[in-house]
Amino acid sequence: MKFVGLVVLTLFSTTLTAQGNLAGNYLDYYGKRIELYSDSTFKYFDRPSWWEGTWTVNKDTIFLLAKLENNSVGRSPNPEKVVYQKGRLYRIKNGKLDTKKRKIVKNKPFELNDPLPFPSYKKIPSWFVKSEDY
Repeated sequence: MKFVGLVVLTLFSTTLTAQGNLAGNYLDYYGKRIELYSDSTFKYFDRPSWWEGTWTVNKDTIFLLAKLENNSVGRSPNPEKVVYQKGRLYRIKNGKLDTKKRKIVKNKPFELNDPLPFPSYKKIPSWFVKSEDY
């Protein structure tokens, strides 16, 4: 009986330690933000909408369960789970990690003698990074 209690206590403390290490503010290039708190609550912001709820972790996957939302403009819902790897939070898209960079149009001002007066393209990351890394 003591052994079972010790195993449960060890697993519980490992989960708490992992959640404490994951806590923080994560941002993506588009301005979306996930705030993971050490008390297992989170906030997800996708201007001007936001979601609040609780989160749990299983290995490298963080499950986000939204309980309160303000989605007045019909934005897509918050991600239900993200994967933590190398200090980043990756979305899961079609059952796979979304690790690709997205190509966006980088508008630049038109100049009369510009050899390339067309917009240029820039690849940007699709994942979230901790705000202290920005």
